[in-house]
Amino acid sequence: MELRNFPAAVDDFADRPARREAFAQGWDAILASWFEAYAGIEGGAFYDDRADATPGEPDVQSVAWDAFPRPIERWFEDADDPDLDRWHAAETLRPRTFDGKPLRRVTDGSLAEPVPVFHRQQDEYCEWFAHRDDDGRIARVTFTCEGPEYWRFLAGGTGAFFPEDDERSAIVEGDMDLVLERYRAHVDPAVDGDDLLWPYDVAAYDARSRRWAIYGKAGTYNPFNKWTTTHGAMHLTHPANTLRGVFTVAGRAAVLRKDGSGRPVTDAEAIVCCSGFGEPNRSSDPTIGAAVNGLVADGLSVSLADPLGLYIAGINLDAFRGPGGEDMTRAWTVDRGDPSTQRILRATFAAPAGSGLTVDDIRAAGTPIAYGGQIADEVQMIVSALAKRIRARPPARQKCVTKCCEHPERTGVMTVIDKAASCRTVDWEELAPTTGTPGPELAPPALALAEPADVVDLDPAAWTHAAVPRSR
Repeated sequence: MELRNFPAAVDDFADRPARREAFAQGWDAILASWFEAYAGIEGGAFYDDRADATPGEPDVQSVAWDAFPRPIERWFEDADDPDLDRWHAAETLRPRTFDGKPLRRVTDGSLAEPVPVFHRQQDEYCEWFAHRDDDGRIARVTFTCEGPEYWRFLAGGTGAFFPEDDERSAIVEGDMDLVLERYRAHVDPAVDGDDLLWPYDVAAYDARSRRWAIYGKAGTYNPFNKWTTTHGAMHLTHPANTLRGVFTVAGRAAVLRKDGSGRPVTDAEAIVCCSGFGEPNRSSDPTIGAAVNGLVADGLSVSLADPLGLYIAGINLDAFRGPGGEDMTRAWTVDRGDPSTQRILRATFAAPAGSGLTVDDIRAAGTPIAYGGQIADEVQMIVSALAKRIRARPPARQKCVTKCCEHPERTGVMTVIDKAASCRTVDWEELAPTTGTPGPELAPPALALAEPADVVDLDPAAWTHAAVPRSR
């Protein structure tokens, strides 16, 4: 059986050819477990293409959306200067919590002090970081759409995804030296290996089980390390921006729905509200969901194309000019991935060499660039699905499992909650974009020790091989 590719079919093992096959088998095992978990979920038409034995080949269907986070755009659309506010907010780091609680250090099997970590608020599967010089001018802006799972896999092997008693956990061990090499090549030559690791065990809270579980062990890869948050961007950090998340979107969207009156739910945002995947405010989730749902309604079954990934398709370079009208088509450089197939994993926007300019000198749609978001406005994302006629008819429509609540003061701003819950319980302030000082100057929140005596559930697989979630 042919193995599935790495994202964008990128080869990170040119210097380690003897390890390539083991890593390929390990990555394939992880993807296979996700396909298995989501195939046929709720009786829907999402399928594992590799397990399909029906005749004929599936068609490839690509779905595109804009890279700038639409939730932030929606939030500020009535502001005095909506563009300035949304560009600023998009580059402001937000404290990362787990079911409302920060990570906690683990000492002698018990919870100790909070461990503040941060993520970007860029939630359309595309994140960027503006590298500034000592004078505060933008030297370059790097864009990435690489899932954190791939980097956790490179660092920890299959043991980071399967329990110890699962034979798949021993398929391949991680290679932190390889991870460090890639960080130094793409983020900064000054990256130190210890910068990428947890210095001690940390635990995260899971509201469903009401237990604390080990999220990261001392000496293992820290996906919120400074070189991919405050000092750069190697991969995605937003909680919604995961490779497994696309399985949630495609799997749930492949379930046809009906409202309380029995009428088909077909509107893009309504599908998200009814099926409970992602957030209706985004560009990505409703667009992907509506495309998948439409294919299923037409009687097709849907899967995800190999190589699996959510990619940068390209950028509209016609929107950029130098201060004297100079052409800026050489400002965009693809660092990882394949632009010819619209599978870009990583790219850099910088003034062309020899131009004597910095990014600040370049105009985006006529306005001098002060934020990376002005570049993101011109970036498009893409994902490719497979569609095949396997069933005799579309699956039966199911009742909604979730619903949406609309912000009482901001028209069009919504969030998904359980169907039986009350909209009065929504904490809209928690959902509002953070607009504090961006980057490394953002102060960690002052957090008191809430449960200092809690005993930690020492189950390292809890965060990597849990039951299929309702949302990401």
